[in-house]
Amino acid sequence: MIGKSKGKTKKKGEAKEQRRYFRIEYPLSHRPEFVHKIGKFPIFDLSEGGLSFQVAPEYTFMETEKVTAEVRLVSGVSHTIKGRVIRVIGRKIIIEFIDPVPLSKIMEEERFLVQRQLLRAD
Repeated sequence: MIGKSKGKTKKKGEAKEQRRYFRIEYPLSHRPEFVHKIGKFPIFDLSEGGLSFQVAPEYTFMETEKVTAEVRLVSGVSHTIKGRVIRVIGRKIIIEFIDPVPLSKIMEEERFLVQRQLLRAD
């Protein structure tokens, strides 16, 4: 699924979740890698402002921890990112970028995935 999230429908009295950035949610079969000094981890989703990935049980990241890593996209392009951990949910780590990734780079990755029918253009 691709696109800007419209927010999830919540139960009465709960706030809607709104996304500020265009986001690619990757299929299980084709995920980019978050390459950090402690290991390589599959990325769930990527936006201009951040990403989320899953770590193996033996690894840990702490909230507010600053990270520098390489993001290896499915298209073969690599980007060095700097960010900080804003949330840890079990083995899922959510990173907010210090400097956003240009929208053009996110859109190039999306086009690559759609052209190869690895992602639906909804």
